[in-house]
Amino acid sequence: MDYLQQHWLEWFGVITGLLYLYLEIKQYPIMWIVGIITSAVYIVVYLQASFYAYGLLNVYYVAISVYGLWLWVRGDNRNKTETTSSQHYRHIKGRLAVFVAAITIILCVLIYWALVSFTDSVMPSAEAIATALSIVATWMLAKRFIEHWFIWIVVNIVSVTMFAMQGLYPTALLFFCYVFLSSIGYLQWRKFSKYEVL
Repeated sequence: MDYLQQHWLEWFGVITGLLYLYLEIKQYPIMWIVGIITSAVYIVVYLQASFYAYGLLNVYYVAISVYGLWLWVRGDNRNKTETTSSQHYRHIKGRLAVFVAAITIILCVLIYWALVSFTDSVMPSAEAIATALSIVATWMLAKRFIEHWFIWIVVNIVSVTMFAMQGLYPTALLFFCYVFLSSIGYLQWRKFSKYEVL
């Protein structure tokens, strides 16, 4: 009981985080609002645990959630004339894929440098990789690129290890669930969504 009282905020973040991913799999725009709540909670949790890049990443999540909500609601309103029982997704291809990969590498290097130079981050390499990939995956989600699910699987595997090693067991459990739910999310998007040809 003491453990729950001491870690209630982290457990609240776990619950809202699972709700967020469920809503993402179903492609409900309200996921962005739940994402804002989850991110606000995890800003505090991560900064207290000296995961500075993850703390700042959640500030980014708040901003990108507002952007994602706007894009998704705007897109849904534009498609009101169609009978849409399913959502649309896109594939990232060609030059855009190369550009996104290059941005990811640059972000990773910059985040690692900042963590090593300015913080006492406990795992700067893993945190830099996961943070850079998370930034890109969230942008890809806002744009409805289905490949974001593959990036999340990698991020979630890295995160499980990182958080478990630092004693953030509820959060490690959340990311363990995310590994499997991300796989389900990809399959659900493929099954129930339409591919949008650009």
